Amino acid sequence: LAAFALGLSPLLKAPGAAFAFAAVLDAWSRRSRDRVRVTLAAAGGLVLAACLVLPPLRPALASLGAHGRYAPEVSLQGLIGPEAAFAIAILAGAYGLWCLRLQNRAGYAWIGIGLLSATPNGYPWYALWLVPWSLAAGTGWASRALWGATIASVARYLPDAAGTLGPEAARLAAAAVTFPLAFALADAFPTAFVRKKAPVQP
Repeated sequence: LAAFALGLSPLLKAPGAAFAFAAVLDAWSRRSRDRVRVTLAAAGGLVLAACLVLPPLRPALASLGAHGRYAPEVSLQGLIGPEAAFAIAILAGAYGLWCLRLQNRAGYAWIGIGLLSATPNGYPWYALWLVPWSLAAGTGWASRALWGATIASVARYLPDAAGTLGPEAARLAAAAVTFPLAFALADAFPTAFVRKKAPVQP
């Protein structure tokens, strides 16, 4: 029932689908006996949510497809370009899945980092959906990096509050928003961040 309810969460907001995905990941990473039932329940909730949400949205989606313009701003995509940001998102997500396969809960933070990297406009109300991924990951550097990025996302409001930013100011704001993600590298390459002790002379 819980997995089915999480599958219905896109009725509230589309990013809620990630929670259903997380429930399935958790069941499979723990090798739960109910992992098949959790998967089917979450999928059933998602299908029902899609059937209820997508038909009324079809006119708006058609108009967006015809007249919309893809314009990432104050995000990793706005800083380094969509292609590079999507490559980082795929790498982070794949690494997160690999961590979960090894029962390393830091994988949740890495998947959250991947989701944030793929977001073209990381408004705080989207970043807020990633806080549970940080909490599920524990206290490692990847979790702290994702937590910091959700807080730094408030800088996304700068263009709305001050008007259109110039290119340099927009890149600076994007760097401020995405900088906390760099701390996740301490999780992926821990030996590079540990100072080796000098050998004791006899």
